[in-house]
Amino acid sequence: MKNEPDYLPAGEGSDAKRSIETEKELLLQDLQVHQFELETQNDRLRLSNEVLESQRIKLSGIYDLAPVGYFILNATSGKVAEVNNEGLRMLNTERSAVVSGSMERWIAQEDAHDFASFLERLCKRDGSDRCQVKLVSYTKKVRYVQIEGICVDNVEPSEHQFYMAVIDITEKKENEDRLKETKERLELALSASLAGTWEYSLSTGKLYFDSQSCRILGIEEPFNGDYEAFIKLVMPPDNVLVDNLFRNAINRDQELYAEFQILAKGKLCYLSIQGYLMPHYLHSHRFVGIIMDITDRRLLKENFLKLKLQQHKQITAAILEAQEAERKRISEALHDSVSQLLYAIKLNLQLIKPDADTARSLKIVTDLLNQAVEESRRIAFELAPAILTDFGLPATLQELARRLSTPNLRVTTAITGLKKRLHISVETSVYRIIQELLNNAIKHAEASSIHVSIAGAAQIIHITVKDNGRGFDIAKVACIPCGSGFSSIKNRLSLYNGTMSVDSAPQKGTSIHVKLYFDSAAGKNS
Repeated sequence: MKNEPDYLPAGEGSDAKRSIETEKELLLQDLQVHQFELETQNDRLRLSNEVLESQRIKLSGIYDLAPVGYFILNATSGKVAEVNNEGLRMLNTERSAVVSGSMERWIAQEDAHDFASFLERLCKRDGSDRCQVKLVSYTKKVRYVQIEGICVDNVEPSEHQFYMAVIDITEKKENEDRLKETKERLELALSASLAGTWEYSLSTGKLYFDSQSCRILGIEEPFNGDYEAFIKLVMPPDNVLVDNLFRNAINRDQELYAEFQILAKGKLCYLSIQGYLMPHYLHSHRFVGIIMDITDRRLLKENFLKLKLQQHKQITAAILEAQEAERKRISEALHDSVSQLLYAIKLNLQLIKPDADTARSLKIVTDLLNQAVEESRRIAFELAPAILTDFGLPATLQELARRLSTPNLRVTTAITGLKKRLHISVETSVYRIIQELLNNAIKHAEASSIHVSIAGAAQIIHITVKDNGRGFDIAKVACIPCGSGFSSIKNRLSLYNGTMSVDSAPQKGTSIHVKLYFDSAAGKNS
């Protein structure tokens, strides 16, 4: 406000006073406006302060309730200025034992150098850095932690602070160690088992083999990843089987297992491959597995099966030989004792001169004796035909056909190729097989004609027994005879790696075809 002048010109006093009053009013108005603005600014500052306080409370809550440990260190002294609740939980102690103390106190001794280097890097860098160390709590519990930190300017320009987030990775580290140990064990197991790993990418259609798999397959490393190239390595017909199993396993999300043969570096090898589709929740479009060389195991298995089959053949041969010996003994007993006694009784009866009353009775007794003698000879022939040993298989089969033929049934034979006699065991087996087939045809076929044909070739005998009986539906397995007779046939077939097939239809007769394989030089089963 300006001071009033000591002298005012005439007529100007009232005007000057009015001017001064006006200036006062204007000045008051300005002051009121400034006061209002200051009050408004004060209200805004108060609101901002309340918002800042609210944010501070929120940040403080987040800081203390965060799932990771937060530490604020003085960059010069390395002492802890602040720590949150999670950090205290990690150290398993109270705040007073941590704040104002050195952070290195809680670092494992063997990691102290790494932690010091980490702090030096924070001082030199503008950005953040990280390290992994072991944190030792107040109770000596060790935790694996990852520390991520940054160096920031404090309020004091000459002071710097380290803001650090400490993340507990103990479980992750233990899982990594277990995974590493499992991987080492797997590699050791794969190495010991001569197995390799493979992987098929569903997105690219490429197949990848590790070095061990390449060695097993006999291919150069690295493999070009062509699936078709792998299938071509597999020998037919296994290549079609492996391809189908691969596709079915992928399309149907099934486990894969297949055994196949390959020709690796000129050597025939047996391999097995197995794998599975990675679970969908892993978001991995891969099919992974292992491949193993099972050549030695397969050969051992085959040798074991051969030995077991050979033992079975030896046991079967011994049983059949014992049966034949028992049949021969009974046959000789019937022929040498019972038949002779019956024949002697007949001769003695013929010496009797009967009168008219006893002539008819003697005739009946004589007829019965004739039947008994004939029956004993038939039984003796069926048990062990002596003609087989003396004259061979063709003569024996012709005699068998003659004996089985009746007015209602005609049995015929046709034998080719057997110019030389076979081993007695082979001839006996052929005879027994034909005998059982004829018995079954007579019992079940209701045939009027049965034809037996034998064709002998080098190490093979073809047997066919054909009748014109009622036949049966082959699809109904229950209709095929499966009694002791067929069991005996199967035992004899197993001795000579034989096969048997049946061709029949209702009302169209039955044909049974048998093949026997034997060593012609030794005359024994192959």
